[in-house]
Amino acid sequence: MGRMKELAMWLSESVYIRQLSNDEIMTILASRYPDIQKDGLDIWLREQIQAVRENPKLYQSMFD
Repeated sequence: MGRMKELAMWLSESVYIRQLSNDEIMTILASRYPDIQKDGLDIWLREQIQAVRENPKLYQSMFD
């Protein structure tokens, strides 16, 4: 499975199943990827989290 698909599935699980907040998700990701803020990925990741929250049907289908 590709890394992007794994991330999308993990974000979906974090939002819909575990119901984590944006800050909780970013804290977990920062612990896994320490250079997240330095590389500017934090902005992109926050956009992805928002996309998951705004497109429930698209992301929930991963768990159907």
